[in-house]
Amino acid sequence: GDKIAIGNYLNSALQNLLSKYAVNIEVKDNENKNDLINGIIKANQNVKNSSKSSDWTLFGEDMQRLTTLIDQLQNTIENEEKANQVTDNNVAQNVMQNETQN
Repeated sequence: GDKIAIGNYLNSALQNLLSKYAVNIEVKDNENKNDLINGIIKANQNVKNSSKSSDWTLFGEDMQRLTTLIDQLQNTIENEEKANQVTDNNVAQNVMQNETQN
């Protein structure tokens, strides 16, 4: 589709137009911390660009996306910690069972 950009000067109109292309940051694998971190970095840059261009609607959308990515990263880390704790508990139980059997 056609895109329209508004700005006080040509540079700001072009910046508004270009910044809108990066709004949709897709993280395909929510379990991959590196993808989430890269998405957060990109979303943070979008927030800066939206703020610089005074596009407050886009700024709000970019902030919402940034917050969502940060929440996903936090959930991923918490899930990893829970999985590690379960694994550690299983290992400890196996060690204790082996010691009592010997």
